Amino acid sequence: MDNRYGKTSKLDLTMEYRDDKTILSDVFFTAPFKIIKPFYDKDYMQVMQISVSAGIMEGDKQEISIKALENSKSEIISQAYEKIHKMENGFAQRSIEIEIDANSQLIYNPLPVIPFKNSAFKNSLSVNLKDSSSKFILNEILTCGRVYSGEKFEYKFYNSRVCVRENGRLVFMDNSRYSPDRTDMSNIGMYEGYTHLFNFVLFNYEYDTEFLKNSVSVFCEENKYIGGFTTGDSNSLIIKILGDNADRLSKYSERLVKYFKKYKK
Repeated sequence: MDNRYGKTSKLDLTMEYRDDKTILSDVFFTAPFKIIKPFYDKDYMQVMQISVSAGIMEGDKQEISIKALENSKSEIISQAYEKIHKMENGFAQRSIEIEIDANSQLIYNPLPVIPFKNSAFKNSLSVNLKDSSSKFILNEILTCGRVYSGEKFEYKFYNSRVCVRENGRLVFMDNSRYSPDRTDMSNIGMYEGYTHLFNFVLFNYEYDTEFLKNSVSVFCEENKYIGGFTTGDSNSLIIKILGDNADRLSKYSERLVKYFKKYKK
């Protein structure tokens, strides 16, 4: 299982609040990663992560480190849907480490993931919140494959582990392991006949519970989707929706992100 880049691909970002705005104070990347010049959505700095490749290939190993220093406000976005290509015998893997200081906000908001037939991928995300003033949003949309090419749950496996700690204390863990050759992904308890999984998780943001209940309910009813949300430690909120259209789910996630950016009691 050879890595086509010859070594681990790395992306290191540090966000800092300076002179009344958030800036990228430190940037380091190796192929295939690139970062374009940040732009701003009011007081949030948006950083677009680019991959100058056709997608994730067998043997790829990626390590991403993101530090949001005190009082910074940032959103990490991506340029295109992430394609995980066919693999013969091996797999690809990615590790993401995020640190969020006091009074800082970070939104990790990539576009949907498409695991191709016979692909295999391991993903690990570890988030460390300094304290209850540290805010974090994670948006994930996982498709079943190239639906319009007739591929539905034909990847080998897709493993994703998300771990969030606040002041060293574990407050959230999601360990998803999808293996279509061993599990009927269309069955009850899995995708239940749908093709896309929407996963939206946040910590320490303020919100109106009744408004969000109604928002999720109306969106699902209008599109004939299944969804709901639950709350947990560190003022956390988890929204999960099963649907059939990545673009529609992406637009809904953007609505949610805008809501949380603006909401104040």
